[in-house]
Amino acid sequence: MPSHRYPLEKRDALSNISFTIERGDRIFLFGLNGAGKTTTLNLLGLLETLRNGRILYYDTKDKEWNYREISRAESQRIRKNFSFLIQDPQLLHYFSGWENVMQSLILQGISPHDAWNSCEKVLEELFKNEENGKELVIKNSPEVSGGQRQKFALARAIIRKADIFFVDEIRTCLDIKNAATVIQYFKKYLDERQNTDNPATLILVSHNYQDAFDLGVTRFFHLHDGVLDELTATSADALYALQQSYTKRSL
Repeated sequence: MPSHRYPLEKRDALSNISFTIERGDRIFLFGLNGAGKTTTLNLLGLLETLRNGRILYYDTKDKEWNYREISRAESQRIRKNFSFLIQDPQLLHYFSGWENVMQSLILQGISPHDAWNSCEKVLEELFKNEENGKELVIKNSPEVSGGQRQKFALARAIIRKADIFFVDEIRTCLDIKNAATVIQYFKKYLDERQNTDNPATLILVSHNYQDAFDLGVTRFFHLHDGVLDELTATSADALYALQQSYTKRSL
């Protein structure tokens, strides 16, 4: 993915970027607002069209897919291996939170009965700290808060058992207690997948460096002015110091 520029813009959103992500990696992308973090997520997740360079994706059978050469049908097929948790997750109106989570399985051909059973444990864990949690999961989606919507979105992402998770600000709308619940549960899920023949890959964007360590991130990338640098960090404080150093250079 050498570079990417949006129409009518005078400079590249991403410039001369080249990196490889291995199956099971946990990647942390960080940088100032406008650095290109979300653009990178969108390009890797096939949510935007790459205008220059190439992105190669290898599926679980090691088949190579070049993003710039695939058809729309092939793109949709690849995205079935992806799960997204974005900053403003949307739920279907007139469906309960539970039904919204179930839809991701039903669309894969799983029966409503089996989808219901698959959702139960995940939602129980994510809503265990909520007062009247059992009532919340059957409310229509417009009635739930932003933080509760974020929990439903995470449940929806997890039960699909995707190969790659694209996560943009996991703490969105969550208070401290519920953020801890969500992150601990997601970390447990990723760890369990790590010990299988199909470990999950995580690509995380966040302004909270502690998220990276709480989720067991293994590789750290700093984006600034469309340029990507891979860093070495052993603590949140060290990562913050590195980020400040790179920020001063880019100002």
